[in-house]
Amino acid sequence: MRQAGAQLLLPTSKRRNFAELILDHLEITQFFDGIYGSEASGVLDYKPDLVAHIVERHSLNQSHCVMVGDRRYDVAGANANSMRALGVLWGYGRREELEAAGADGFVAEPDELSKAALAMAAGN
Repeated sequence: MRQAGAQLLLPTSKRRNFAELILDHLEITQFFDGIYGSEASGVLDYKPDLVAHIVERHSLNQSHCVMVGDRRYDVAGANANSMRALGVLWGYGRREELEAAGADGFVAEPDELSKAALAMAAGN
């Protein structure tokens, strides 16, 4: 996705410092252009606020953004910020949860993610 010019920004409900530790442990931190999560003070605990913070900080055009997630909270963050939401079916959430939340599309396997996200970002 980065080779296609996409920025990869991670908005997680986890505390930002814990997310950074996890990504460092998995040796994948370098694939992200930004890692965002809630802070110990409680700031940015609400996913729509977290996504709005990222949009503002990076001056993103939401019509070209895709929120990828496995829970209804991810879809809510996208919807509240005028983004499309792509539900992944290998995480904690179930398809029914993502459908009920209003996900715009679904990906069943990780190797399908790049193509689906890039197509969605392009408006296809």
